Amino acid sequence: MATINTKIESQLKKFNRTYNISSTTPGYAVGLITHDTILQYFEGLSDLTSKHRIHSLTKFRMASVSKQFVGAIVLTLIEEKKLNLDDNIIDHLPNLNKAYNNITIEDLIHHVSGIKDYVELLALMGYPENQLPIPEKVFEIINAQGSLNFAPKTDYSYSNSNYFLLARIIEKVLGKPLHIIANKRLFGPLKMKNTTFLHKDYDFNSIAKGYYFQNMFYHTFSSNDYVTGDGGLVSNLNDMCIWAKNYLTNSFPTQNLLYKMVNVKKPLDTLTNNYGYGFYKETINDYSIYKHGGIFCGYTHDIAVVPNKDFALVILTNSNPKYSVEELTYSIISSITNWNLSRTVSKEKNMAKLNIIPSGNFSVNEKINGNWLSNEIKTRCKIEIENNTLVNVYFEKSKYQFTPINRNTIILNDMQFTYDENKELMFLNTTKTKNIIFKKEVK
Repeated sequence: MATINTKIESQLKKFNRTYNISSTTPGYAVGLITHDTILQYFEGLSDLTSKHRIHSLTKFRMASVSKQFVGAIVLTLIEEKKLNLDDNIIDHLPNLNKAYNNITIEDLIHHVSGIKDYVELLALMGYPENQLPIPEKVFEIINAQGSLNFAPKTDYSYSNSNYFLLARIIEKVLGKPLHIIANKRLFGPLKMKNTTFLHKDYDFNSIAKGYYFQNMFYHTFSSNDYVTGDGGLVSNLNDMCIWAKNYLTNSFPTQNLLYKMVNVKKPLDTLTNNYGYGFYKETINDYSIYKHGGIFCGYTHDIAVVPNKDFALVILTNSNPKYSVEELTYSIISSITNWNLSRTVSKEKNMAKLNIIPSGNFSVNEKINGNWLSNEIKTRCKIEIENNTLVNVYFEKSKYQFTPINRNTIILNDMQFTYDENKELMFLNTTKTKNIIFKKEVK
């Protein structure tokens, strides 16, 4: 263990040097867990104003790391026969849009439902990341979508909407709020005393501040929203080490927990790259790692389990996107195992890229000029053609410059507007939201 400790300390020192992490900046809490031992490492401050240092009890918002706890509860409900993988989600949430009629519990779990990602929808509507609306409003926005990105079980797209809806189904089945359910079924029995899903009465001041780095300064980026399911968990290093060790012992809240969490039935296993119950099995150069990360409002985390080497790793940070937590995860695992791990694209970013190849000489269709309204995302935009190489799009108070790639299509990074001449509609596509309809407003 002394050798492992030296290797981890070496990787952390390198990480600190590379990203200028010190006792006066936001930092991290790192845990290495085996059956017999837990090693913990800390650097930096949880609050730059109060100068409180990060320690084992420092609480963080866990972002998408939250999904695996929802997945574990769903597993137990399936084993108790209170849920079935092939249940139609409308059977549990009858007020859902009819567009979701053929979606099952299984589709939500593995991100093959085709439901648009509400986080991206909110961004298009002008909501800042740290000002999410109340859960009821999130449900309303998801429910307003009149179409799917794709037919269920025909494609994979990581969507926070899936686990938000799973949480609502859990609450409907058990008749209690998610934080009470999780405390009773998971956190209480495991003695994870500082872990819970957020709710409106939670003391948000007890959480470490999240920060982002811009123009040579750190800026606080914390949020007081209590949207849960896809995120919304609060925990600390001590408790997350308990959970990671639970994966190694593999017996609670169900036998063979780790393997059930990444179990995906054929043929969905290939389609989803083994994304299971909020946890996934990743194979890099023939080496298997079970993991999930999380990024939200200045918090960046990772939890990874390496079962055939009998250890797990937890990394919690309060700065984003100044440094790469995945980079640290794989460097520590590589140093301990001597595996050659190379990783360039994260699971949540493994999505199809939009076509950005111009189609030759053309004139931009004048019909895209004007004011457009989307009832799906309750958002207006104004489009102005400047010339054949530049189109201005105005959302609320923001101006964006799009590039035309053909007569009817303009793009900016992962956003693409396409005008359908037959339907006289504009369709907005991003990597996580497809075919959002905009209708031209007539004066």
